Amino acid sequence: MSRWPLRQVLAGHRWRKLAAALAALLVLYALMGFWGLPALGRHFLPGLLSEALGRKVSLAGLEFNPFTLRAALDGLRVEERLATVAEGAGAPAKAPVLRLARLEIDGSWRSLTAFAPVIAGVRLIEPQLRLIRDRDNRYSIDDLLARWSKPPDDPNQPKPRFSVTNLELHRGRIEFEDQPLPKTHQITDIHVQVPFVSSLPVHQKVRVEPRLALKFNGSSIDLRGHSLPFSEALESRLDLELAPVDLAAYVGYLPSSLPVRLQAGLLSGKATVEFAQPVKGVPTITVKAEASVDKLDLREPGQEPLLTAQALRLGGIVLDPLLRRAAISRIELESPVATVQRREGQSRYLQAVLEAMPSTPAAAAPAAPATPATPATPATPATPA
Repeated sequence: MSRWPLRQVLAGHRWRKLAAALAALLVLYALMGFWGLPALGRHFLPGLLSEALGRKVSLAGLEFNPFTLRAALDGLRVEERLATVAEGAGAPAKAPVLRLARLEIDGSWRSLTAFAPVIAGVRLIEPQLRLIRDRDNRYSIDDLLARWSKPPDDPNQPKPRFSVTNLELHRGRIEFEDQPLPKTHQITDIHVQVPFVSSLPVHQKVRVEPRLALKFNGSSIDLRGHSLPFSEALESRLDLELAPVDLAAYVGYLPSSLPVRLQAGLLSGKATVEFAQPVKGVPTITVKAEASVDKLDLREPGQEPLLTAQALRLGGIVLDPLLRRAAISRIELESPVATVQRREGQSRYLQAVLEAMPSTPAAAAPAAPATPATPATPATPATPA
């Protein structure tokens, strides 16, 4: 009997075992992806978010496809704090501070080679945000703003590494309840499209063009960007233009801790948001703008006159949000009138303005070296009688 058929039979057995093992791993991977990870997420994610936000978070559903790397989150709800600025301590808020019908995230296998998160698409469906300003000029999210605005412990820490492409927000809504006036502002039918936000030299397929559309208290705004044809860097841009806006109507929303008070001014300007993916470079987002404030009137904290000008013009504004850089190449003041006084009881000029400016804590003085103790003088022996 020849040995070759036996070898073929054994080889066939090995291949069948290998195939069975791979099939078992594939089934296990699918079970963990389709059922295991969503179950763990539904159990742990609300608690983690509640601890991070200081508010109760609930979740209606969570899905994950381990083969396409698409994750979907349904019915996210962030409740207001029990002791809110709008209601008494211990009373639950009437409506959540945030509600999200659905969030879809398309992951990418390129995360494995980039050693950083690479997202091919993000879609937010019907996000609703509710903000409140109470009669003491406090906002319902003051605690979150204070937490997020803290400077990093290490100012030299490297910037985050990530790449997110095709960001979309559909049918968003923001409701701002201003109790001191009282008045409620509504921004509805919000649609936002951003081609990419990235700090990595990762180039992914861009499916969306820049867009910003909304209704502010019933007035519609719809700004659509466009891609530049034949551009090797896959450039696209969104042009924005702001008609003159009377800032006096919004002075009450400025923080009361500012060292100066805006009494009057008409703000206008235009800006261009440029997106580019250089062939051999990191994708960039650049904002180029010009702004003007006409009939400017600034006051000291006690409403004493400080500075008036026919116009304040800022030109050559360039912002790079990913690199955290900003530059202004030109500042012009037309017909300025400055009032500098030292009033009775004040020790310096502009004392009210300087006292309202945030102070940098002084560095602790180094401790003085300890003075060595002087050795005790030995006692003189008594003279015998």
